[in-house]
Amino acid sequence: MPLSRFLQSSLFIALLSSLALVNLANADSAQALSYELLNTYQHNSGNWTQGLFFHEGILYEGTGQNGDSRLVRYRDDYENPAYTRTLPARYFGEGIAVHQGLMYQLTWKSGTGFIYDPNDLSRKGDFNYEGEGWGITSSGEDLWMSNGSINLLKISPEGEVLQSLAVIFNGEPLDKWNELEWINGKIFANRWYDNHIYIIDPESGEVTNYIDLSELAEPFQSDPNKVLNGVAWHAERQTLWITGKYWDELYELKIQNL
Repeated sequence: MPLSRFLQSSLFIALLSSLALVNLANADSAQALSYELLNTYQHNSGNWTQGLFFHEGILYEGTGQNGDSRLVRYRDDYENPAYTRTLPARYFGEGIAVHQGLMYQLTWKSGTGFIYDPNDLSRKGDFNYEGEGWGITSSGEDLWMSNGSINLLKISPEGEVLQSLAVIFNGEPLDKWNELEWINGKIFANRWYDNHIYIIDPESGEVTNYIDLSELAEPFQSDPNKVLNGVAWHAERQTLWITGKYWDELYELKIQNL
């Protein structure tokens, strides 16, 4: 084969290969999901929200800051708690989750987590883990936590790491995973200083979908402290509830094509 034809053939094959890779990347890229805003509720603007979830139809919230880290169990509205438990000032509260009937709470840098009865927030024990604690959620069988890195960690109730899962978004690793929520077999997560919710496949670590909440977050953007942080799933209503640190509103959303 003449050299010129060989080069032409090689370039043609390379071009086809590149196009195939582009198409493959597009096929595998995360897709945006839209939402409908169903309801807006008043939220305590004094809460540095770290964790949010529903358990048996009741909303729970965990807050941060040394000296102001609290667990909150609401009743009929989302401003006035039925129960509140305050952490000692040396602990900076982080994510919360109910796992097999008990509530687990992380702290930021102490390497200590606490376990409670979700009914009255009475303390039942503690657990330890390496590194920082950010967000936590339960699949029903396992606990998953984040620590600010690109990895989500599957842990035992005692804090032992069972699996480390790197999160990939459109081919690139992402870090700073914060609030976590297990919904329909996927991990919903927000990132520190990011107005998106990312939907993560717990088998592969791939982000399969995302929800852009910039419109909801926009009224709070003038204050750098008021970042999106608070993701809860109301199983009976099949709705996603969103708030942020020091936000005075709590939003109930219907996610399309979820």
